[in-house]
Amino acid sequence: MDSELNPIENATVGDEVVGVVQTAKLGPDDATDVEVSLWQQGFGNPDVENIVNGWSVSWDNGTTWNDNDPSFDPEEAIWYIGDMPVEDVYTLLVGFTAKTAGEGVLGAYIFEGSQYDPDPTNNEDEYTIDIPESVSPVSAGEVPMQPTGAPLALAVLSVLMTLGGLIIPKIR
Repeated sequence: MDSELNPIENATVGDEVVGVVQTAKLGPDDATDVEVSLWQQGFGNPDVENIVNGWSVSWDNGTTWNDNDPSFDPEEAIWYIGDMPVEDVYTLLVGFTAKTAGEGVLGAYIFEGSQYDPDPTNNEDEYTIDIPESVSPVSAGEVPMQPTGAPLALAVLSVLMTLGGLIIPKIR
């Protein structure tokens, strides 16, 4: 079995994001009673129990997407896959809302029945994400005009000089 999670980047407080959990049966035998347990910890605020706002789930067994399939228990955060033939790859999309800023860890662990797993080191995956505070746009507001001296007097003088330059040659 193999478990792999996707990194979540550029999420801020209040964003709805989707985590992807991919489970593959690498062999050598088919697996039975496969479960994937999802977990989380941290996220910088002890008053917030978790960042999950109701797990919303879709999964792909290679042929069909199953929205909100009963094989996922949102209360326990366990995905019941059941039997997995060798080389099958299933994907679980887990939607949640980032409730608080801070660093946290999302993880997945695969439990299988009594089958022999030649490489149990790849049955768990986790990654750390950092959710920054949401950024509010800064308004530039109105920029006041700066005093520049006497631009009106200079404008009148330049007009008079131009007119004088045009009229004087015609008088001669």
